[in-house]
Amino acid sequence: MLSAPLTTAAAETTREMMKLSPSAADKTAKRDLLSILKPVDKISSGMLVRLRRIAMQTEPYGTALKGLCRMDELSLRYAPTAAEPKGRDQPIQPVGVEAQALFHALQGPITVLAPSSAEDAVWSEDCDRLRSSADIKWFTAKDAMEAAKAVNVLIAATYAVRSGQITPQPCSTFPTNKRTCAQTIVDEGQISKLDDVETCSASAGQVCYELDVGSFIRLTIIASIGEGVMAPAKIISVSAEQYVIVT
Repeated sequence: MLSAPLTTAAAETTREMMKLSPSAADKTAKRDLLSILKPVDKISSGMLVRLRRIAMQTEPYGTALKGLCRMDELSLRYAPTAAEPKGRDQPIQPVGVEAQALFHALQGPITVLAPSSAEDAVWSEDCDRLRSSADIKWFTAKDAMEAAKAVNVLIAATYAVRSGQITPQPCSTFPTNKRTCAQTIVDEGQISKLDDVETCSASAGQVCYELDVGSFIRLTIIASIGEGVMAPAKIISVSAEQYVIVT
């Protein structure tokens, strides 16, 4: 039995919603969208003079993958309506939206929930608890399945390096890092420090992930993994490099 959703929006059935008039449908859809967005408490242009976007996030919710939570970030994009005046006095108006999924791994390895539990998983109490945790780090990934596989590969890779099962490839220059490659990977390659997941080219039967961790380390991990399998069978290679964020 599904748990009651934590939302202030009134609950309607699919049948009831499909019978709504155009004006009621518009009102309902926009009301429901606003109901899942966190309040915006400040608007900032960041490092830019003119405001380009306002980011809004949903509350965290569960996925069909045990140990993986998700929230979505909606960016409202702005553009100038006149050439003058310049800078922060230039008139602007909203022109579009962009959205991306953000993930947080509560634990690992991530596993697929049984079909009987998957539908109910969105109302995860563990993910609900993240609402009050301002210091939780979220990472970007293409989708939940890619996020989960990357987490599992990261866990397996750091274990392989820590236990001496695999020797990492020589690290690129770390001008501010006094640790060895292996120690850097073990220290920074934590799922709690994961920032971003990207895939890279790999041979058949393998996966390759480029993972940004700890705000300045990029790990490239190649692993063998079967089709439809969540956990890697073997870690083939691990390398690390330091990257610099240019603002």
